[in-house]
Amino acid sequence: MCGSPGNVAVFGFMNPVCGVILSAVLLGETDSLSVMPVAALVLVCMEIYIVNRPEKTE
Repeated sequence: MCGSPGNVAVFGFMNPVCGVILSAVLLGETDSLSVMPVAALVLVCMEIYIVNRPEKTE
């Protein structure tokens, strides 16, 4: 299922999310898993969900 270009482009925001997770796992960067970076990653994931959620039909 392909989305509109605007919805698909939002997944570019997954780059920092994957970067932080991979740096924590592969490089042992434990500072990247403190409260503020995790909160920022949660906000990015929420934004991706909000943009791509299905529209309500009435």
